[in-house]
Amino acid sequence: MSPWAAAAAGAVSVVVIVIAAFAPSVGYPLFLLGAAVLFVGSMAYLVLRTDPAWAFAGALACSVFAGNWEAFLGVPGVLGPERLLLAAGITGLAVQWWSDPDAMPRLRLEPVHWVLALAVVFAVVSALVAGTLFTLDSAVRLAERFGVIPFLVFALAPLVFRSARQRTILLSTLVVLGGYLGVLAFLETVGPKALVFPRYIVDPA
Repeated sequence: MSPWAAAAAGAVSVVVIVIAAFAPSVGYPLFLLGAAVLFVGSMAYLVLRTDPAWAFAGALACSVFAGNWEAFLGVPGVLGPERLLLAAGITGLAVQWWSDPDAMPRLRLEPVHWVLALAVVFAVVSALVAGTLFTLDSAVRLAERFGVIPFLVFALAPLVFRSARQRTILLSTLVVLGGYLGVLAFLETVGPKALVFPRYIVDPA
């Protein structure tokens, strides 16, 4: 599967997310249903037909906008592309393992993984004792800000980026992302700030 096909599928997913975010406010239930079908189809395409490395790398790139998608594209935070791409990548990895387990290397758990697992258990028990474990905000903070999801990605990374080609995908993504952030920092500091994108970055409000 070519990177252009993967990028096209991801672009369709983002467009459909935006459409779905605005459709309820204008009262288009059938239109919203169609958008949901397109979204599910594009996500299934990402899962079944593309290398999970693309989804993981895309999630990494999109994570720089995490928490600001509503200001950026009007997309609710719960539908953040980094979350959807990461879900697609993990699902795609599971599909690969299910379809041909012999082709997948074994997941090696090192002492650092057990330390991270114990940290997760400690945080979960603490939240349970405090009575905040079953609230949506607490669950999101535990999964993303504390690090359950980053810990999981750390454990799965050797499987996702196991080949030279997959590591090239990751390296290319980091180079492009680093270049973008470098240019952004220059424009924010030196200007012209009119070129800063997305615009919410220079909005004092």
